[in-house]
Amino acid sequence: MLLTATLILLLSYPVLLALRHVWREWTSPLRLLPGPPSSSLIFGNFKDMLRDSSLPSQWRSQYGRNFLFRSLFARVELHTSDVKAVAHIVTSSAIYQKPPSSLNYARDLLGNGLLAIEGEEHRRQRQIMNTAFSATQIRDLTEVFIERAAQLREVWNSQVAYQPKGVIDMAAQIPTFLLAGQETTSTVLCWALYALSLNPCVQNKLRSDLLGHSTENPTMDDLNALPYLECVVRETLRLYPSVMYNQRMAMQDDVLPLAAPYVDPRGREHQSLLVPKGQIIHVPIYAVNTDPEIWGDNALEFLIKAVLFALIRAFKFTPAIPKERIVPQALMITHRPAVVGVDGSQVSGLPLVVRAYTAEGY
Repeated sequence: MLLTATLILLLSYPVLLALRHVWREWTSPLRLLPGPPSSSLIFGNFKDMLRDSSLPSQWRSQYGRNFLFRSLFARVELHTSDVKAVAHIVTSSAIYQKPPSSLNYARDLLGNGLLAIEGEEHRRQRQIMNTAFSATQIRDLTEVFIERAAQLREVWNSQVAYQPKGVIDMAAQIPTFLLAGQETTSTVLCWALYALSLNPCVQNKLRSDLLGHSTENPTMDDLNALPYLECVVRETLRLYPSVMYNQRMAMQDDVLPLAAPYVDPRGREHQSLLVPKGQIIHVPIYAVNTDPEIWGDNALEFLIKAVLFALIRAFKFTPAIPKERIVPQALMITHRPAVVGVDGSQVSGLPLVVRAYTAEGY
């Protein structure tokens, strides 16, 4: 009898979870939003997105800035690239926090640090960390950063002395940037050098500005006095964000304001979205950064409208292979460079030709 009751309970639990899931969907205030059909009961649209990273862009064109898609185990997620909605999400950290699954993964990987906690504990740890990593403290470390960058420059120059004159293939040296930064920093730096190699006018203008400063060890104030360098850095972060998207969970019911209203299937216009507690929201950072309606028809081009000081002053960067063979490759959420081989395969790496440069020339 006890065994029978236990089996009934074990079988009933997943059924109850499924019914709860269906009930939440039927009663969700977001149920009228459009979205792509699910191709799998277990994987939802997740496997399709892994196979084709352009699918979210296609869905935005078809369904608009706000739509629903299904992730693993058919969980419904809200995808929004509406700028007003995104601004509300990123500035309401008490309401929109990392999902438990993301926190658990970060905790297993990194421990109970800032990336793996939310709420009051996050605020407490951040307050402690700010005593050592506030803007004032970072300013005091600027000279250390510049000194190490200059040392790396000298290492590169010493390598030049042992190489034949002419173009030097520095493809194998790109991974050494990992010594100066980890993941996000090194990846963005790779893309910055790549962007400069494809835009010689920008590279020459930036170098001219940097060579206009005689000091080899600029302070933070010196760097802040270089607006063109600031533009190059910001444009690099716009086109090549290290984090492609963010996920947030609504910790309570909320109203998400919209910059552009949407019309539901019943013909009613909505200026906002009612977001229920527990809803997962997908924020596509790269999509917002390259939205033609925000940045214009040339949103995918590297344009200075409005990185490392020592390295950019001292070297010139050009692609070592045709630019068509260098493509973005999504690894989890990090946008890394990859080289397309003759057979169509992709290999991580960003080969560049690096030549020493001084105020007198090469």
